[in-house]
Amino acid sequence: MQTRGVAGLPSGTITLLFSDIEGSTRLLRRLGPAYEALLGEHRSLLRGAFTEAGGAEVETRGDSFLVAFQSAHEAVKGAVAAQRALAAQTWPANVEVRVRMGMHTGEPTLAAEGYVGLDVHRAARIGEAASGGQVLVSEATRAVIGDDVVLRDLGEYQLAGLERPERLYQVVAPGLASEFGPLRAQPPSRPQRDPWRASRELEQVGWRVNGLRGVAPAAFSRPLEALAGRVLAAARLVADTDRTLVAADRDDLAGRVADYEARASVAPHVAQAGAELAQQLVALDRLPERRRALEEQISRLEDELGPLELRLQSSPRSSASHALLEELEDWRGRLVSVTQLLEQTLAAAPRAPELPPGPLRRTRRRGIFRAGSKYVVLEADEQGAKHPRVVASLVEALQLREHLRAARRFGSKHGDPHTQDHHDRSSPWVG
Repeated sequence: MQTRGVAGLPSGTITLLFSDIEGSTRLLRRLGPAYEALLGEHRSLLRGAFTEAGGAEVETRGDSFLVAFQSAHEAVKGAVAAQRALAAQTWPANVEVRVRMGMHTGEPTLAAEGYVGLDVHRAARIGEAASGGQVLVSEATRAVIGDDVVLRDLGEYQLAGLERPERLYQVVAPGLASEFGPLRAQPPSRPQRDPWRASRELEQVGWRVNGLRGVAPAAFSRPLEALAGRVLAAARLVADTDRTLVAADRDDLAGRVADYEARASVAPHVAQAGAELAQQLVALDRLPERRRALEEQISRLEDELGPLELRLQSSPRSSASHALLEELEDWRGRLVSVTQLLEQTLAAAPRAPELPPGPLRRTRRRGIFRAGSKYVVLEADEQGAKHPRVVASLVEALQLREHLRAARRFGSKHGDPHTQDHHDRSSPWVG
């Protein structure tokens, strides 16, 4: 192993490049003593490419290199040049020398014999995840490079020994292979989300999007505001959908449809009414699927907020990346499309029963009242004011009450005072 001293090594924010030969043991067995000459030629080609690009060799161990660059652009330039040189070289016994490379940008500590810290380990793990001939970069490196280099997003992976997953990108350049097998790393195990996310939880995603305006250049402010507004509107639509699903009595509606269809032959107006009810039933059955589609779209956006924040922070303050603006507009457009489907379906679904006239009467069930033959549960809005929610039966009222309590518990957990439980006695609706 050869380690350089600290003299000549860059400091501060740097990009570390790790490389090694894929299948080196197999090559050694095949070539025997001739492997030493191959290894020397490999080192010569890589040193030449890295040095010409501005790299400083930190460590050489067997067939691996650790090289430091002051800039990420220099690191990519050196990696691409090295891969092209390897591909153009004629090797003994017609073997193929395939080198995998990975790089990461950070601020490692410069010690007496080189760099120390997690940034060094991350660069090495990224290189180990690559296939021979492939160049991978971390999210931090991608953020610094911006749109100057063509990168292919490969998704997030859990690298050995590192706590948080890393989003990896493949460098795409003329003269480099573009198709490789699966990475030598596992996708991260994600926590299972609730089977039905509360609208309040989805609303928090909208506020997170809006918060990105504080770290983004001014040119991104309005697109981010528009995207945040779309998420918040979608969350409110989910809340309306949940209220409809809780209040609707599907069995009763299906029974009425069957009854009307049975009497349609003797009364034409009954046939028309039955057809209208049948459309309501179809819409009611579609609501969960379309609600889930909108929820999944918001969840996918939520998964991208971390990388998106890094990209916004690295964007020039005086201008906006055209590609990033298009990406924000694409997210907004997808939300609009899915939201419109849910809006149309909700409009065709049966409406909740209206509140009968007269004061509300208390029941023995806390938070549930009677109004004529209907049951009423009071829902607090963001200002704490109570609004009546009308259902047809006590069972529906109990379900609605538990749904609203779950939403309030979520708000309380996230510090939102508007979702705290208010005592029913404070409501002006109670007579």
